[in-house]
Amino acid sequence: PEPALAMLFDRYGGVDAALKLLARAAELNPKDPVLWSDLGNAHRVKGHTDRAIECFERALNLQSHPDFFLNLGGVRFVIGELEEAVRLFNLGLKLNPRHVL
Repeated sequence: PEPALAMLFDRYGGVDAALKLLARAAELNPKDPVLWSDLGNAHRVKGHTDRAIECFERALNLQSHPDFFLNLGGVRFVIGELEEAVRLFNLGLKLNPRHVL
């Protein structure tokens, strides 16, 4: 995965451990959008597209943050939903025009 994600997963002891720990943490703290986004990234890396989308959407329902839009847009792009991906990328970049994709 991307360097930032590799560091995140290393902190948890790998992606599989991160999935377990983040899922439990999100269950205990369901209003924490960063946990949902991190869990979405773990699912994305493992190829669990539907779960990644659910997690990123949950994060966005809690907080409108450029990273969450861009993460969800990236998953939509990979599964071929190009128009939706572009829409999400634009929303994220409106919130932070200097964001590095």
